Amino acid sequence: MYHLEWCPKYRYNMFKREENKKLCEEILYEVAKRHKIKITELCVMPDHIHTVVETPLTMSVSKAFQLLKGASSRELFKRKPQF
Repeated sequence: MYHLEWCPKYRYNMFKREENKKLCEEILYEVAKRHKIKITELCVMPDHIHTVVETPLTMSVSKAFQLLKGASSRELFKRKPQF
């Protein structure tokens, strides 16, 4: 089990609005499911994200971090280009 935390670029308050927060949560769960990463805890704050995850035995924590952060970012900007 790993605790991962990251911030948007320049620590912008991207998730201040409830609608953006919910969208981010939804996308993170989708990405995690796709890559067989189990999210046991998730907290989206206005300017950063906390997760507690369990990774498959064959996946490094850095790979899980890359997948969650990168894929969620791509999907967020695809769905809401004004971010």
